[in-house]
Amino acid sequence: MLILDDFGSEAGGMKNEGSATERLQQFWFRVAEARQVKDKDGNKRYSTIVTTNNDRGDLERMYNKKIVSRLITKKAENTVVFDGLDDVRE
Repeated sequence: MLILDDFGSEAGGMKNEGSATERLQQFWFRVAEARQVKDKDGNKRYSTIVTTNNDRGDLERMYNKKIVSRLITKKAENTVVFDGLDDVRE
């Protein structure tokens, strides 16, 4: 199990004017590819949980779409949305 907490903040988050550095993109691509290994039945062997304050569009502006498609699910049933919560840091 790999948990990526606050994914996107390392690339500047929503304040990022461009994309993540090439080195950071290469790192996340290697991580994402490693998570795609499947068992003999075709099921992914590794689970990845990603938390982020960014939507898919934000992440695709920061990262190559191939990275985002490997780390962020498109299946609504695999997504938990926490909207409307008060920030506990305020």
